[in-house]
Amino acid sequence: MVRNILGQVVRGADCFGRDKEVADIWDRVQRGEHILLLGPRRTGKTSVMLKLEEAQPKEWKTLYRNVEAGRTPSDIVAEMVAALLSVDQYREGLEKFSLGRKFKSLLDKVGKSTETDSATIVGEVKSILANDWKTTLAEIQGRLESGKIPVKILFILDELPIAASKILKDKKQGKAGLEEFMDAFRAMRQRSDLAQKVGFLIGGSVGLDAMLARQGMSALTNDMNPMPIHPWEEETALDFLKCLSEHEDYPLPLDTRKAMVMLVGQCVPSHLQFFFSELRTLVPDGNPTQDHAKDCFTNALFPRIESSLLSHYDTRMDDALTEPEAAIARMLMRTVAQAGDAIPIADIKIASENRSTAEDMLDFLIKDGYLKEKNGALSIPSSLLKLYWAQKARRRFS
Repeated sequence: MVRNILGQVVRGADCFGRDKEVADIWDRVQRGEHILLLGPRRTGKTSVMLKLEEAQPKEWKTLYRNVEAGRTPSDIVAEMVAALLSVDQYREGLEKFSLGRKFKSLLDKVGKSTETDSATIVGEVKSILANDWKTTLAEIQGRLESGKIPVKILFILDELPIAASKILKDKKQGKAGLEEFMDAFRAMRQRSDLAQKVGFLIGGSVGLDAMLARQGMSALTNDMNPMPIHPWEEETALDFLKCLSEHEDYPLPLDTRKAMVMLVGQCVPSHLQFFFSELRTLVPDGNPTQDHAKDCFTNALFPRIESSLLSHYDTRMDDALTEPEAAIARMLMRTVAQAGDAIPIADIKIASENRSTAEDMLDFLIKDGYLKEKNGALSIPSSLLKLYWAQKARRRFS
């Protein structure tokens, strides 16, 4: 039975309703595809990534790393090396490479029982690498191509788009530094000797392909296949609330569950989890009505998650966009939120000097799930986000 785990990545049976996506990813990986896992915030992308390990075929080894904190190519490559140190078959014979000789003392320290994702291990790897990430990446590639490793490897690099954005914004590295890394990374993925031996999955709430396209680098991800992780469909959301109410021994009538789904608009898993928690606090004995759900949505749920969850959709723009781009993206969100149900794109007033950037930001906001476009009109699919941006607009102009 599913548990109501708030604000945390869920694992195992608590990762509800994503079996199809997990099976689809493994089917693609085994065919030799590399995947860009895309989706709005809080839709459960990281939980899906972690569930891939639980469902991995016996000949595969899944290596998950969150590289969001990375600021240089060396940081990202260091995470890959640290992940590989957890594979016994990779460590064996690694000292024969110059990379292995560099890491000999660290290999001795790691042994077979040390957690290789600890900050200490990753820090030591970074220290050894210095900035020689290209040599290191080449030697990782050589070791994996050697044919002496009996397991296939799926690298999962979570939030790589955020690390890439930091490289891009860094004055010393900039566009040239990012292009150099992404070109080398693509060359590794394209190696015929690694085909169907090593797979890559890049995840993030910011689309890497769209970010690189804005910099004229779209060719550097054209070998990767986008796969969206959508919010739940209504039926899945209703099943989740039913399972949750049964596990928590909290009676939740079908009409109330339908009202909850209707109120959130977009069935983001974490939003429904918090909704259930707040409703249970409001009506502790169970059997809440539709009116209870409406009252809870406005007076309890939105105030509870405004700063903790919803504001993250806002601040995430600073990670992915330049300052001028983020300003225009926020303007678009406020404009759509104030319009009510939907606003024709043609009705949005944009200064001529900002039109090109605004078109790019509109594409970004639609692809990353902030906005929905239908028949030339824009809307915000999440009722909670609509409230958030409308309130931001009122506070700005009052």
